[in-house]
Amino acid sequence: KEWVTIGGTFIPDKTYQYMMIGNFFDHESTTRQEVNPTVKYPASYYYIDDVYVAKQGNRMSFSSGTRVEPGKVYRLDNVLFDFNKAVLKPFSKKELQKLAKLLKKTPTLKIQISGHTDNIGTLKDNMDLSLRRAKAVIDFLTNEGIKTARLVAKGWGETQPVTTNKTAMGRALNRRVEFRVLTK
Repeated sequence: KEWVTIGGTFIPDKTYQYMMIGNFFDHESTTRQEVNPTVKYPASYYYIDDVYVAKQGNRMSFSSGTRVEPGKVYRLDNVLFDFNKAVLKPFSKKELQKLAKLLKKTPTLKIQISGHTDNIGTLKDNMDLSLRRAKAVIDFLTNEGIKTARLVAKGWGETQPVTTNKTAMGRALNRRVEFRVLTK
């Protein structure tokens, strides 16, 4: 009756030439769940969107030995929003809870949350959207017990692309949330 969003990040253990997404098991080996037994021909539909492949840059690793450096910018993976909206997708919360844990562990840490967009829309609208998204992340962190004095929101709109906006993959990479360590 409704779409369910599933998201995540796959980090390979080495360099691969191909990545395939789908169910590659035969019918008998596929685990299925019947959700509406009254339907004459039950079926499922999958819509796969916003899949991209990128080299790993300054992504935040929230392992037990996490260290952050003043001035450095870290990309927050899996912090996503619906098109033209500033409401966090449900699976974004897991990533942000890890950031909240880091902030609680380091009570002197002050960060800037930066929102970025692709170039679809006007510059003014994208600046506003990116700021609202950064503020949505800050709202989440304050609800997790982080003091607002430790958090600064900045919207960059489309002004700091990491790659081209001419392709869907490039636009997906440019739509991102990052944080910069202001003081440690």
